[in-house]
Amino acid sequence: MPRNLMPLAWLVAIMVAIDGLKLPLVMATSYLMPELFAQTTVAEIDTASIGFYLLTAVVFAVWIVMAGQNLRRLGFEDLEFSPASRVWWFFIPIANLFRPFQGMRELWNASHGEEHYGENQPIVSIWWALWLANGLISGFLPEGSVTWLTVLAVVGIALSGVAIAMIFRITIAQNRPVAEDLAEVFA
Repeated sequence: MPRNLMPLAWLVAIMVAIDGLKLPLVMATSYLMPELFAQTTVAEIDTASIGFYLLTAVVFAVWIVMAGQNLRRLGFEDLEFSPASRVWWFFIPIANLFRPFQGMRELWNASHGEEHYGENQPIVSIWWALWLANGLISGFLPEGSVTWLTVLAVVGIALSGVAIAMIFRITIAQNRPVAEDLAEVFA
């Protein structure tokens, strides 16, 4: 019987939403209230931002592992990715450009009862494209470029929205077999 990941999904969703709105809020504050923004140093904002991002990544990783464990509890034995490997592929250079996507695609497909785990799903593909775009823009952001900072903010908001939708849809799909099993017991 799978674990109900809905409370954890809500926590991840809230953290991802805050992380996605962080840059637009900082930009708006610096524009609308420059005197308030001047009181807080950029280093303090960066430190808090990085700390929250890392905490969000850890909580998201826990959700990914637990969702993978649920697949095993549901009887999926033929998966290519272990629950933990879906997370650690994010840290392997070169492979981190495609293996995390494949792991999440497998998680999505198995959770939704798809026969072929390698089939591309639009939501997972969009999430991965936004993830890569966010990383690329962040890594090569020209210093002081308000235009690229704005693009990064928009991509971050979109990434957060798609990630939240993906998390909830996988969580709901994994809870569905539990409801069906109970219906059979009480039928």
